[in-house]
Amino acid sequence: MKLQLSKSVFSLILLVISCPLLFAQNYSEDITDASSGIIEAVSEHSGSIPNLAEYAFDEDTIQRGWANQDGADFPAWISYEFPEDVGPKNVVAYSFYCSGNQTNSWSFNFLPVSWTVKGENSDGVFLLDSVEMTVVKLNVRQSFELENDQAFDKYIFTFHETQGMASHTFITEMELFEPKIVSSTSNVVSQTSIDIFPNPTSETLTIKALDEGVYNVSLINPIGQEVFSLKDASLGEALQINCADFSQGMYTLLLQNKKDIMTKHILIK
Repeated sequence: MKLQLSKSVFSLILLVISCPLLFAQNYSEDITDASSGIIEAVSEHSGSIPNLAEYAFDEDTIQRGWANQDGADFPAWISYEFPEDVGPKNVVAYSFYCSGNQTNSWSFNFLPVSWTVKGENSDGVFLLDSVEMTVVKLNVRQSFELENDQAFDKYIFTFHETQGMASHTFITEMELFEPKIVSSTSNVVSQTSIDIFPNPTSETLTIKALDEGVYNVSLINPIGQEVFSLKDASLGEALQINCADFSQGMYTLLLQNKKDIMTKHILIK
């Protein structure tokens, strides 16, 4: 499976630089966590100021970042794996931030200009993105979209070429983003009045209300597509949704009656 970017890299950079609000409306906040994620790299640059892999996900864009060790370990790769109690995740966008001195040519030499993104889960490793670009900006957060409809435990970034030094790359900060689901109403059905189980699930999802209310039921996949819909369902009797054929990922369950709506995240494994 190979999924391509739907927009040019240049237009994506312009989108994020000129319209950060639009990006924020479409995607979640950064879902990485240096303290709990499993972060690995081909190597880490050792010196008076170490450049460790975990620094690429520590939300520090000023003091430190990750760099591979000079030498034969190029192409250089770094990966982020979600812990078992969090992942897998459907990442649909990512960002890089490369800091440096604008007047120092060495800062530009380390900037990546060619890389691939792969996702890994129990089904294997899949190519999600392949980027080649000639314009990389220093001290600017650059974001890129993925046409990805699957949830992966691990995301692997491999850098094949830099702007100047062929064997060394430097990333100050990286971020990963999920689709953002925005509720259409502020009224919420009490979640204590409805049982939803099991969650996570890989086969059947059961929904049962403690009352005899009638609800419209929708299940939305990680890329915003409705994969199940049932109107005027009486949840006093248990409703079961067969999820066996659905792709892995974080889904959104919507339960709506005449007055209110309930939103619940469902992890399908």
